[in-house]
Amino acid sequence: LIDSTELIVETYQHTLGELAGLEVDRQTIIAGFGTPLVDNLHRMSPDPSLVPTMMEHYSEYNARRHDELVTAFPDAHETLTRLREAGVRMAIVTGKRRRYAMMGLELCEMTSFFDVVVTPESTTRGKPDPEPVVAALDGLGVSAARALLVGDSPHDLSAARAAGVRAAAALWGPFERPLLAAAEPDYWLERCSAVVGVVTASLGSTRSPSRK
Repeated sequence: LIDSTELIVETYQHTLGELAGLEVDRQTIIAGFGTPLVDNLHRMSPDPSLVPTMMEHYSEYNARRHDELVTAFPDAHETLTRLREAGVRMAIVTGKRRRYAMMGLELCEMTSFFDVVVTPESTTRGKPDPEPVVAALDGLGVSAARALLVGDSPHDLSAARAAGVRAAAALWGPFERPLLAAAEPDYWLERCSAVVGVVTASLGSTRSPSRK
């Protein structure tokens, strides 16, 4: 729904460069998209003791640059509008901490579409563990069989699989198709608006898609 790739990459590179003297390439950072910040910093930092300071530095820089670098993907707002008009209840399941997830939703005027927002503060484990997806289902009050998760990372799709939820791979995100294919998604979506057809035709207009 929201393109924050450049913001996230720039923030990681700035944080790791400033505090650890590391030059981290773009693909190494993108590989962790969809999973919690603290897990990724532990993965990339040479010194675990630096992680708390990195979390603070990341947060400050991310907030400062957020509105300049974050935009909605094409057709995202229109897609959410059509789903809401069809009576579909929706949840966000994201690896972003709640403050930044809400900043993006508010900036892109999407907050009102979502009944549930699951962030790393909501659960003990993050994606690809199924716990965040299960939390979204519980919040929506729907079964896994009546839900669809639309995700643009392998971690999203794996979490859906583990939770028993149908998964749709979003090809407009930062991951190439071969990386998404390993999670064996049920659907391939070339553009955001294609979600509407999948939901209404395959799951019924009352079923609930969750998105990162």
